[in-house]
Amino acid sequence: GAQQELPSEAKTALFRVVQEALNNVIKHAYAQNVSIQLDYGVQGVTVIVRDDGRGFDMKRQRSGNRPSWGLIGMQERATLLGGSVEIQSDIGQGTQVKVAIPYRLPEEESNEDSSHVG
Repeated sequence: GAQQELPSEAKTALFRVVQEALNNVIKHAYAQNVSIQLDYGVQGVTVIVRDDGRGFDMKRQRSGNRPSWGLIGMQERATLLGGSVEIQSDIGQGTQVKVAIPYRLPEEESNEDSSHVG
């Protein structure tokens, strides 16, 4: 899609999520290839970071004793902006991190809604 203007908070969050995903590839994936896809959609922007590395067991990661602060941080950054992070991975199949951030941040919508009252 055509590039659209994003709030600076959204730009920073997208950068940090992609940065963390790439750090995880470097530290853990042993990947040969990594791709980054940026898509300007109707409702917001989506970035997908995909690697062909060794992957990991998502169930084990969620139930493990050691939380992954990097993955938690990615989720928190997106959620604070009304967005989401989806992580797909399987042993030997690589990993995909998909982050979606809406063009309008939650506080913008609530401010706009309250300005129309009464």
